[in-house]
Formats: sequence, C-alpha cells, structure tokens
Amino acid sequence: MVRKRKRQRQPENELPFQKLREDANLSQEELAVRIGVSASTIRRWEKGDEP
Repeated sequence: MVRKRKRQRQPENELPFQKLREDANLSQEELAVRIGVSASTIRRWEKGDEP
C-alpha cells in the first residue's frame, strides 16, 4: 500500500508571494493572467501549498 504524504504549509513569515503581489497592486486574477496560470493556482501559492 502506498501512502500519500500530506502537503505541509510553509510558515506565514516565509510566504512573501502575497505581499509582492499586493505591493504591485495586482489582484490574484490579474497576476494569474499576466503569468499564465489560474487564479486558483495563485491562491494555493499564497496559502503555501506546494505546486
């Protein structure tokens, strides 16, 4: 039987991604369009979920 490891979130103080986006005055949707990913991907990154 193969067990899947739970993805671990990074501590909040190690997640500059949301701050960088906000400093650039971009919404999650705007950033997603600019870099070619979905808005849900941006949300996962900001929560610290692994890709």
